Amino acid sequence: MRKITLFVALALCVVTLAPGASAATAKGKAPRWRTLPAAPAGSPSGTYSAQALRNTNDPGGDVPFCQGDIVSASASTDSAPNASVSVSTACSSNPNTDSNWIDGASIIVWELDTTDDGVGDYQVQFENPGDGVEVSVVARSGPVASQGTPVIGPGTSLGATFPASCIGSPATLGFRSFMEWDEAPTADQCDCPDDFAPDDGHFVGYVAKQGYWLLGQDGGVFSFGKAAFHGSTGSLHLNQPVVGMAAQADGSGYWFVAADGGIFAFDAPFFGSMGGQPLNRPIVGMARTPDGQGYWLVASDGGIFSFGTARFFGSMGGQPLNKPIVGMAATPDGRGYWLVASDGGIFAFGTARFFGSTGNVPLNKPIVGMAATPDGRGYWLLASDGGI
Repeated sequence: MRKITLFVALALCVVTLAPGASAATAKGKAPRWRTLPAAPAGSPSGTYSAQALRNTNDPGGDVPFCQGDIVSASASTDSAPNASVSVSTACSSNPNTDSNWIDGASIIVWELDTTDDGVGDYQVQFENPGDGVEVSVVARSGPVASQGTPVIGPGTSLGATFPASCIGSPATLGFRSFMEWDEAPTADQCDCPDDFAPDDGHFVGYVAKQGYWLLGQDGGVFSFGKAAFHGSTGSLHLNQPVVGMAAQADGSGYWFVAADGGIFAFDAPFFGSMGGQPLNRPIVGMARTPDGQGYWLVASDGGIFSFGTARFFGSMGGQPLNKPIVGMAATPDGRGYWLVASDGGIFAFGTARFFGSTGNVPLNKPIVGMAATPDGRGYWLLASDGGI
């Protein structure tokens, strides 16, 4: 049974190639992970919109050859069962007939972050090794995950489709795109100008599958949209009320934390708790590590308790606070976190940057929680009246 299951899973990742295409690159080498060059220092950042279709707009004119100048890019897993990627350039080229593709080193790479940690996990590589356009989906951790189907047009658009299952059907998806244009395919040397979208080379477009959980103080869970139910404590007697929740990046499980530091894990690993341990102040929230192999608990006095791969970067425990801490959020790299107080005061530790607070701003109602942006370059605060 296990062999059959494995065969089926692999079969889902095979797509018919374009006529004449093979599984090898121009010089007979199998596709492999490409280490992308560093983006130019100080280059302008593209903009992106957090929608179901993840996309980024990139300033034109930053590459001297318009065929290799990316002006927009996108990546999406919303057209189940397939995923898709695309770029549009400042002017068109034909990868099937242009020598810059057939005889040269021109290539487009979409690097995909499927684990919400700011690191690429897969690359989609679009090139013509001389006998037809090929699309390869390459995993950082190993060989080619699948072959995809090239999509040429309309207009200046170039892209590909492939089964979303080949990249793990991720619950969240971040991407960046890269293009190298061979302007002199018959020459011995190639300057091969390249372009990132966005220009600063960071990952953009993180949008989780649509869905969410609501959590009651008794640990009752209510799932909406594509958020799956993994269990609850709704029917159990609890020593203290549930005060926080954290979910795995792919939505495959979650943890609850109670005010006494007790942890309840559902389809998620247990790494320890403060249940039964003396606390100066009650626990008020938690956050998970990017790898899902650890978590932090935060108490109302700002005390931090780290478990699993979660590292301690500092706390407000023992420090005077104007108002109690009510929540926390972790940075995407797992090397820092923010704490928020009920007056909106923010305390940043590790790689977490301070972007502002409402600590000295009159509030209609107290702050009750916070969330960080996927790229760690901002955060939201939530008040008890629903104010953001």
